[in-house]
Amino acid sequence: MDNFTHEVDYMKLLYEDPYVSVFELDALHTGWNPNECIIDEECVWESLPSFANKPLYGVIDNKWNPLDGEHNDFMEHFREEYPERITRDRILPFGCVPESGLKDAKLVERDGKQYLRINVVVWKNLLPHVAEILKRRDGDVRVSVEFAIKDAEQLEDGTLKLKKFSITAITALGEKFREIMEGARLKSLRFSYDDYAKESNDKYFCFASQKAYEIPQEVLDVMKHGIEMRREANRGGNKVIYNSLRSNCDIGVMYEGSFNEMKEYFAANPEPIKESVPPTGKYILYNMYGGEAGREWVNSIVCNGSAVAIKNSEEGGNREVNITIDNSKEAAVEGTSWDNPGKALYGKLLEASNTESLVKEAYLVVEDGYKDAPSEKLKYPHHQVKDGKLVLNVAGVKAAFARASQMGIVSGDVKKHLERHYRELGLSMENFEQKYAELEEQYTAKCAEFDEKCASLTASEEACAAAEEKCAGLQADLDGKCAELDAKCADYDAKCAELDAKCAELEEKCAKLAEYEKKEVCAKNMASVEKYAKCFSEEKVAELRKLAETCTCEEMDNAIAKCAMEFAELAAQNEFKFSYGFPGVNAGFAVTDSNDSDLAKIAKKYNTIVR
Repeated sequence: MDNFTHEVDYMKLLYEDPYVSVFELDALHTGWNPNECIIDEECVWESLPSFANKPLYGVIDNKWNPLDGEHNDFMEHFREEYPERITRDRILPFGCVPESGLKDAKLVERDGKQYLRINVVVWKNLLPHVAEILKRRDGDVRVSVEFAIKDAEQLEDGTLKLKKFSITAITALGEKFREIMEGARLKSLRFSYDDYAKESNDKYFCFASQKAYEIPQEVLDVMKHGIEMRREANRGGNKVIYNSLRSNCDIGVMYEGSFNEMKEYFAANPEPIKESVPPTGKYILYNMYGGEAGREWVNSIVCNGSAVAIKNSEEGGNREVNITIDNSKEAAVEGTSWDNPGKALYGKLLEASNTESLVKEAYLVVEDGYKDAPSEKLKYPHHQVKDGKLVLNVAGVKAAFARASQMGIVSGDVKKHLERHYRELGLSMENFEQKYAELEEQYTAKCAEFDEKCASLTASEEACAAAEEKCAGLQADLDGKCAELDAKCADYDAKCAELDAKCAELEEKCAKLAEYEKKEVCAKNMASVEKYAKCFSEEKVAELRKLAETCTCEEMDNAIAKCAMEFAELAAQNEFKFSYGFPGVNAGFAVTDSNDSDLAKIAKKYNTIVR
């Protein structure tokens, strides 16, 4: 026989595996992200192999409680700096990225971004508390991907452009925490809460192998008080009993073993233990077991009827509780007040094998889809579960009738339902009709009041519409004027730019003119100095030449005139002698003071040099 091989589609096997759930992981998106880094498509495909077999994990908030999963949630990444909140013992891997799932990895467009999408698996059968969280979140959980950068480039603006990275883990985030990579999430592809419950592992679903009793609230309150006293006084029972009862209080459920111990305790202590100050160890232990409320509770239970219990059969199936219906007056619970029982009622009914008949009896209104949203779809409760039976609560029936009447729905099947319970409880039908009439009258009055308010609201809406229309007109007018102003501003800016250019050109010309005028003045000044240079000493001429470079023509003339006056005064005092440019026969000639003598004439006529 010839050997042959064929390729196994392991991912297909996972889809068909009842022990796991398959989720879509939108791990990250391309482009810029708040971590100040950029991831492009090339980087994504280069780094994709690092996703293979990496874990999905969460840090669990609150202690695990399989019967109260609505209070459990994920937190955030494990952080060493938060040891009191996020400790290593709360880190819980609950799935992984199968290597076979990478072959179907793709980039998808969603919400304006491009995401890397990979199929991953969640180990639902071993971790029912995680499945509880995922179920409550409709299989849609934000995540944060942890990775180490292998290669990157620092851009000029400081942004890091990644070239290759390696995935270390994927963290599921609680509802209170935001993802850094916006839109990163887990989304269920195939998820069945009911299926996982039937196949759960005994180690984690320990209540499946034992009877489980839901502790009444009044008993629970006393037990918690006793545990607190024991914590403060450090006495009352041994450590084993203390830890066991504390665990029962944490989850609100007592399993068969602990329940039998509690029953044995009250059998050995038939009399109530009186309070003392300070409290004795016996009194503390008595309260830890629930006191007299605990005694009444354990003595009232002879079977598993009132408890939320799941028991595995030898075949591995699921034996659910069958709750009987007893609407007799004898079985009914008398009471003066009624509060909506919420999950305390529908939680038991949904676990029963005869759920459909139970909810239709316990609620006046049962809407489609109640199993997925019982708190929204099951309305007007009026029963409770007592000793394994669904019985009427008298106050609940009256409250349901009153509320239904207020809502104007007491007709048809709802009215028949209520009338039947009134007859079963022996309540006066005359009163029923009278009360119905009163409530109907109140309802009519409320409707009239509502209509009046609606009319007033309509008038207000019309006024608002008129105001909005006026505002729209004003806004349009304002927009037009703003546009006109913007055009003028643009024209003004253009003219300013043109003017700035001309000013710059003019300044340049002015600078050249000033320089030219400066040179011209300096030349004129020098000419004036040179004109009279032979009349003054070389020192005085040098002084005047230096002054000619910086002063105005007027200042130059004044300076030369001053020197001329000084010269004339000295000449008048005969303190100067002249040498003449012709032979020395006239060397002894002296100039006499004369009123009509002029320095310029003298210089020109005699070509003199002042000594």
